[in-house]
Amino acid sequence: MSGIRLNGVRVRTLHDEIVATIPCQKPGYRNDLAALSIGATFTVYMNWADRFVPARPRRVVFLDGFWGDEAWRHKDAVLAISKKVEAGADLTGHLSSLVDFRGYSPSRYDAQGRLITSKWRDKDFALNAYNVHHLHFVERPARTKELLFVEFTRDVAVFVMVGDHDSFDGEDLEQRILEARARNGHELKGIVGPASGGFTSAERNELARSGISTLASVGGKVVMGATISTAGTSDYTSLHAGRVLRAIGQLDLRLDDSQWASELFAGGKVPKPDTPKLEWLLSFTNLVLIDRASRSAFPIIEGRRGLPSQIAV
Repeated sequence: MSGIRLNGVRVRTLHDEIVATIPCQKPGYRNDLAALSIGATFTVYMNWADRFVPARPRRVVFLDGFWGDEAWRHKDAVLAISKKVEAGADLTGHLSSLVDFRGYSPSRYDAQGRLITSKWRDKDFALNAYNVHHLHFVERPARTKELLFVEFTRDVAVFVMVGDHDSFDGEDLEQRILEARARNGHELKGIVGPASGGFTSAERNELARSGISTLASVGGKVVMGATISTAGTSDYTSLHAGRVLRAIGQLDLRLDDSQWASELFAGGKVPKPDTPKLEWLLSFTNLVLIDRASRSAFPIIEGRRGLPSQIAV
């Protein structure tokens, strides 16, 4: 991407840290990752990092219709996770263990250019298509068949439904999301749905698995279903990676400007050290500028899940 100094020490260091941090199931995959463009590398990182939930207190909201039979059967477990969310506890133990070793898997193609590997080996379908995390009711290494599907924002956690791994390709998850969007004012104004009702839920899921975004008509209202790219990443992932890269490109040259650094510390109400040691840090999907000398952190670009309550410097 133009404007970013690939030869700048701070940018090179950040890129190398990303390549070293993203888990790769096979050693050769990391070589493939290192060979990607900086834009592609950042997109891979954002796809992986968004699977984690920054630990910060959030208000819990139960989606209309959440308390069906499945949720009631697991009421105690649901409420236990709810308390953790409200307290801002670390939820990493409730995530799939795949986040620890499937951060990047390169695509392979045959001689005719057809994809011969699954684009989903290093991706979470529910998260990328519908912006919904799935949590196990017990922490690793124990696993549960039943899953809690939650949409996390900066300050709110919306409990969507209780399901299982079959829910990823079932109708219930998509229908809950569509109904909530129609109910909460996310209708695409001026768009009229087909009289026949259009694709079925199963057909829309198949399209989404192929990397095609979907629309659906709910009670006469047309809303977005899956929002996804042909690579299997969410639309948000590549857009956010671009925002982060542009910010780095615009600011990296200025970090060596003493006057600019003085304004940075003054704005953060942090005493400026005699010799600042400014570095770039990606904390989850947040871009943060840190100073090693004063052990201070300055958020630059915040991701959609928000910053963690504490940033280690």
